[in-house]
Amino acid sequence: MMPMPTAYVSSTAERDTANMKRKIADPNMCWPVEWFLEDVPLENKEGTSLDKQVEAWYNETISVPGLFEKFVEAPKNLQPLELPAVEVAHRENVLVFADSLEICKGILEAAPEGRKGTVKMVENCSALVQDDVAQLINEQRSGWDLVIFGYGMDAPEKNNSSGVIGQQQKTAKLYMMVLQEILRTEVTTTRIAVITRGVFTEDPAHHRRYGVQIVTGAHLFGMSNSARLEMEVRIQYIDTEWMVGAVDTSLAREGEEGKEEKKSGPPDYYKLYPRLASEIFRQQTFGHNSVRILKSGRYVLRRVPSAPYEAARRDWELPTGGTIVISGCGMLGLVMGQFLLDSAARARTNGFKLRYLSYTGQVSDENFSMWQQLKETAEELDILVDLEKCDISEPEQVDKFLDRMQGSLTGFIHTASVVRDSMLANLTWLKCDDVFKPKHYAALHLHSALDRPGRENPNLSFFWLFSHTSVYGNLGQINYSGTNSCLDALARHRAGRGRPAVSIQWGTWANPTEREPSWKTPTEKMDKRTRSEGLPTPQFSQKEAIRGFRTGLKTGLPVFSVLRYNPVTLKDSLIPSDTCLQCYDRNFQAEVTQVAKVPTLDRKHIYTVFRECQGSYQNQPDMKRLVYDAYTAGFIEEYENEWGDDFRKWKK
Repeated sequence: MMPMPTAYVSSTAERDTANMKRKIADPNMCWPVEWFLEDVPLENKEGTSLDKQVEAWYNETISVPGLFEKFVEAPKNLQPLELPAVEVAHRENVLVFADSLEICKGILEAAPEGRKGTVKMVENCSALVQDDVAQLINEQRSGWDLVIFGYGMDAPEKNNSSGVIGQQQKTAKLYMMVLQEILRTEVTTTRIAVITRGVFTEDPAHHRRYGVQIVTGAHLFGMSNSARLEMEVRIQYIDTEWMVGAVDTSLAREGEEGKEEKKSGPPDYYKLYPRLASEIFRQQTFGHNSVRILKSGRYVLRRVPSAPYEAARRDWELPTGGTIVISGCGMLGLVMGQFLLDSAARARTNGFKLRYLSYTGQVSDENFSMWQQLKETAEELDILVDLEKCDISEPEQVDKFLDRMQGSLTGFIHTASVVRDSMLANLTWLKCDDVFKPKHYAALHLHSALDRPGRENPNLSFFWLFSHTSVYGNLGQINYSGTNSCLDALARHRAGRGRPAVSIQWGTWANPTEREPSWKTPTEKMDKRTRSEGLPTPQFSQKEAIRGFRTGLKTGLPVFSVLRYNPVTLKDSLIPSDTCLQCYDRNFQAEVTQVAKVPTLDRKHIYTVFRECQGSYQNQPDMKRLVYDAYTAGFIEEYENEWGDDFRKWKK
């Protein structure tokens, strides 16, 4: 093992400690995510490009440029860093579940020299069944070094909600089968690369031009994050441009055929293939981050505090008329109803109606007392609350519901949810479909229906989708993570098209309606709460949830998380750095708390050293941040033009 250079350890620790102490004490309940620019060198045939970059950075810190030699004393007793030589990277056997646009083919053609061994390109992926997948996974006697899942880049046959759902069903089924066969097989597969396109784009022009098909691959992000927790295989998620190479879907607007591709320009017009290939074949970074490879660079995902984004100062106003609809009569739906009534009481308004939708048309016994209390509060405020039987996972029922609304919809809160938790080995498509239907299938149907002529609701001012932090990985929730990821993508798409939308990724609520068994002693009941407090992200109260929710609305972001951290436990949980999963967690949380330095300069830690050399990304004012730049910067400019100190900029 190679010890860490003293200069590296001391400089990075001093640079980050003060800022991280402030973050650890932050009682924030709202946590967005950010995509930070992090360019790394293209991979070389030896597999050492990142090693050489770290060497160069360190050696620059121990020397003084000739121009300053008379004024600055060079550090003493520091030797240039030279990492140990490594064996030349071996040729890898690659199994590819390919897209129909030949993007995977272009990526492999751009792979670093000498890094490809046997390559099996699987086409017509929609026709594969479980036995076919099992045969493919076990076909290579020595095992596949790399499986590339590129089928998620295919566009749906029709650019509408039904087309998107149909394509998602195909890709989700196949991805589930691939994961299960890799889990079961005795042959070793070491890495899985999952590639999607356009899922996280913030560009309004892309959302207007390409339509709802841009969310087609969204479920693969959530599914991959939860699969990572159950498998020893390293999983790398990569999202790229919707138009990667010589493919322009500008004619495929919403409601039209998504497969009618228009050729435009030379192959790999934006020179993305070499960078995508580097991301896949670079061993030191594989699986350490969720990554976006875009025209403007390489970006990595980090959770961040909400404070910089609160500068947007977006105000949410309760509608004073029309009908606000809440889908789902569970605990969250009833809490949101109470939130609306409390807001009405503060605003001294009662001009709206509150309607609940339920596929059963009934409130469960568990939540009936909350329902009764809600009705009593509404009656005191002279606000009508009713319950309607409607299954919004069925498009026909969505259409009939909107017809009955007659354009009076002023707000919609989608809380409906079904949970079918299962470890990967026992996961079935039925368990996936049961979870998808009431969550993102329903949201997609409603989104499309609201856009159809004759069903517009011009006064719709808010559209809230209830997602979950399982998007970033939860054990036994591959299906639930996938569907929530789709809700987030839909919110980004609607925001990109100028439609109201927010997706709230809720953490773990302390259920106020949950009754402990009578046989439990007070000590046992307290032990349960104590165990929760010992987790990195413990349960939070209803009051804390609403506080985080209000903060998130203030940011104006289409997606944010509401959760509570235990800073001590979180920091302790991020100390290990031996596995790829541990490194992924450390990187994702690196802007939330101060992460312990890696103990050695072994090659498995090279990327971590590379990241730590740069310090905290959010504290670098010149660092490119996709989410902040796309939303917050514009909101701040808008606020300054209306309320800023310079009266010459005020709107007339």
